[in-house]
Amino acid sequence: MLTLYVVMLCISLSFGNNLNEIAGVLLPGGIYVFPLTFIVCDVICDVYGLEEAKKFVWLGILAQLTYVLFAQLFLLMPTPEEFDNSLSYHTVFDPTFRFLFAALAGFFCGEFLNIYVLHKLRIRFSGRYFMLRSAFTTAIGQALLSIIVDTIAYSSTIDNDALIKMIISTWSLKMLYSLLFVAPAWVLVQYLKKVEPVEAYDGNIDYNPLKP
Repeated sequence: MLTLYVVMLCISLSFGNNLNEIAGVLLPGGIYVFPLTFIVCDVICDVYGLEEAKKFVWLGILAQLTYVLFAQLFLLMPTPEEFDNSLSYHTVFDPTFRFLFAALAGFFCGEFLNIYVLHKLRIRFSGRYFMLRSAFTTAIGQALLSIIVDTIAYSSTIDNDALIKMIISTWSLKMLYSLLFVAPAWVLVQYLKKVEPVEAYDGNIDYNPLKP
């Protein structure tokens, strides 16, 4: 799950500058996979606890930093004159450095808010109502993330009206993803709770010898 999580974050960075226009609304390419990162963190938080979910967020931040820094390093290296694709690589990866700061700011605030509220609600409801809790926390976490990321990344390239429409549209699409995947996520949570020899409560993991 950590591998899937990191891959989706890197894909989101790579396609952040690939704007698509659907029904007159601009959408960044990364929007099609990024919402799934919240689902992964919800599953980890509910099964393994808040502290494990925090590790995912920190490792995700580290992975994005590493990915972009190496990409920028490779772009600075000299290329032979006969290599005609050099400009194409710059077109794709040059913006990732700018998107990195926007992504990390929004990701840090939105993802941590998501798992923290999910964790508190998990305690409040004794682990019940995962689908409702996940949808609710994703809504507030993704709203904060969309405002931060889209404002920092695109305010200088598109007008305010288009920016507001993008924020609303990206948030709406993220919520659609959440509603589509929350049921499979719930099934995965129930499965992991049965087969994993851990009991997570109040952010900590305890070994449960009664489980296989």
